[in-house]
Amino acid sequence: MAATSVTGLHKDGAGAAEPHNKGSERMTLGVDHLIGVRVVAAGEIALVGGAATVTFPQPLANSEAEYVVLLTNNGAVNDCTVGVKTDDGDGLFASFTIVGTGTDDIMYAVIHMG
Repeated sequence: MAATSVTGLHKDGAGAAEPHNKGSERMTLGVDHLIGVRVVAAGEIALVGGAATVTFPQPLANSEAEYVVLLTNNGAVNDCTVGVKTDDGDGLFASFTIVGTGTDDIMYAVIHMG
């Protein structure tokens, strides 16, 4: 394999700037492939009296309406739900509550859908 330069100059001929060295024109990686649905936070929290609040160290970008919160637990009881998702004063997703039973350990994942 020969080395090429981005300027198109090489001692043995064409460089990387030449059209035939750039790959297929149909081979693209648009921003939607790079920035799409993604997990932005995940963790585990123990319920106290059947409830818990997860507060992010820094509010997440955009409103809570752009995020999905998924829950599961390690206990035998599988009934836990997201109570309230809360934005801060700037309209950024800041926290959410979990409602369940007893003192179950709840695992959560926050996914950005925007």
